[in-house]
Amino acid sequence: MIIVGVDYSTKAIDLAFKGDDFWNNRRLIIGKDGIDKKFLETLRGELGAFTYAVKAVYIEKPWMNVGFGNSNPKTTMQMVAVATIVQMTGIMLGYRIEWAPVVSWRSKVFGKGKYTKAIAKGLAISWAQANTGLTIPNDNVADACCIAQYGAMMESENAQ
Repeated sequence: MIIVGVDYSTKAIDLAFKGDDFWNNRRLIIGKDGIDKKFLETLRGELGAFTYAVKAVYIEKPWMNVGFGNSNPKTTMQMVAVATIVQMTGIMLGYRIEWAPVVSWRSKVFGKGKYTKAIAKGLAISWAQANTGLTIPNDNVADACCIAQYGAMMESENAQ
């Protein structure tokens, strides 16, 4: 069984693959012209690499800091578009898609609490380095790994 964790921005999509006895990850850079046909083919190829064993894809749920003065509606719409593209690609491959709200996956993986952005990034990197055996170059790759772990934990709970 493989769980895929997905973190994304307007610049890249990070995929983490958590198998029963392995971890793998891929970073797909979104070019300056946005998501084009070649990018979609690459995304489909990377997500489809393990079709024989993927149980579910957990995608970080899009969010927006409404009312905090640092939200940008254009960026929010771009983020929702990227998440939707990953969702639709997964559906076309026959995968079950689950949304992973930020607060939920952080609480499940790190424990309950309110985390500042800096603390959450540090916790994600530390957790991923300690538990995956992967090289973790940044917090986005780490978040994808944590989201995959969250998915595995949810699948385990739901199976009981």
